Amino acid sequence: MATITIGNKRVGPGRPTFVIAEAGCNHECNLTTAKRMVREAARAGADAIKFQTYKAETLATRTAPKYWKHIPGSPRTQFEFFKQLDHFGRREFAALAQECRRAGILFLSTPWDLRSADLLDDLGMPAFKIGSADLTYLPLIRHCAAKGKPMILSTGAATLAEMRQAVNAVLETGNRQLILLHCILAYHTEPPDVHLAMIGELQRRFPDVPIGFSDHTIADACLTIQTAAVAAGARVVEKHFTLNQRASGNDHWHSLEPGSLAQMVKNFRVVEQALGQAGPRRPLACELPARRLARRSVVAIREIPRGARIEEGWLTGKRPGTGISPAQLSRIVGRRARRTIPEDTVITWSMIGGARKLDEAIAV
Repeated sequence: MATITIGNKRVGPGRPTFVIAEAGCNHECNLTTAKRMVREAARAGADAIKFQTYKAETLATRTAPKYWKHIPGSPRTQFEFFKQLDHFGRREFAALAQECRRAGILFLSTPWDLRSADLLDDLGMPAFKIGSADLTYLPLIRHCAAKGKPMILSTGAATLAEMRQAVNAVLETGNRQLILLHCILAYHTEPPDVHLAMIGELQRRFPDVPIGFSDHTIADACLTIQTAAVAAGARVVEKHFTLNQRASGNDHWHSLEPGSLAQMVKNFRVVEQALGQAGPRRPLACELPARRLARRSVVAIREIPRGARIEEGWLTGKRPGTGISPAQLSRIVGRRARRTIPEDTVITWSMIGGARKLDEAIAV
């Protein structure tokens, strides 16, 4: 699997999960609010905050129906909905990019048309994120990929063939910096529809590409599912972000507030530590005291006279594990005691006749 560099962050094997706080348009076109979101996302530990850059006229026809849950009082068409939130231009995005630099968090924004992609590239944005709905908008994907920056593609509602088509569109430009995000394009997504097992499947299908997760779940299940995604192998996690989940309109209702975002990041760091590294199972340093003292040794349950041929009925297994392992009990039976062995004594190889070479072999 490749390691991708986004700004000053590395994404890939052995690296911390790259966290994207998806601010989208939850700023409601208020620059002061958007700047505060930048600071709060940085304080919560996110690696990047992502906005959305578009104009309604280039996104949807005037009669395109909405495909997400209708909020009472909100516009009926996609055009009307997005027209409310498309007021930011170069000045605002330049200010947000500067605020991100001051806060120490990466500035990202999803371009929904070629002109927006050019604007963001001019502002020095370090990577391009393409949303699930535009996975088949190959002209936009090629246009962004040709700029030579890392590409992050969400795969919601896509077939495997469509994913390969989008991946090939990136690779054909000579750009090899690619990340795919498993995503379910439903607002909101119920836990049975999340299918985190797809993270592993996508990694199998695209072994050279880091795989991540873009999440649309809500409520208490949200933090559990995102944390499970990291355990399932996600190298990037993107989650909608807001200052107030109870605000009306847009994506607030399925977004995380700053405190929850911070908890999500903390959860990821704990899971990353717990995952450790795969490899042959060997006792860890922290296990050595228990290995020595909590395991059992062969113990005499009666006095064994010197010279007596040892019988199985004279032996049992007890703690500590400082003597002969019970796994070797059959090797003791029939041998003679070199000295008298008192009852309840942990038996060692030095107490048994003809066992020196065996002792050395087992120690190796």
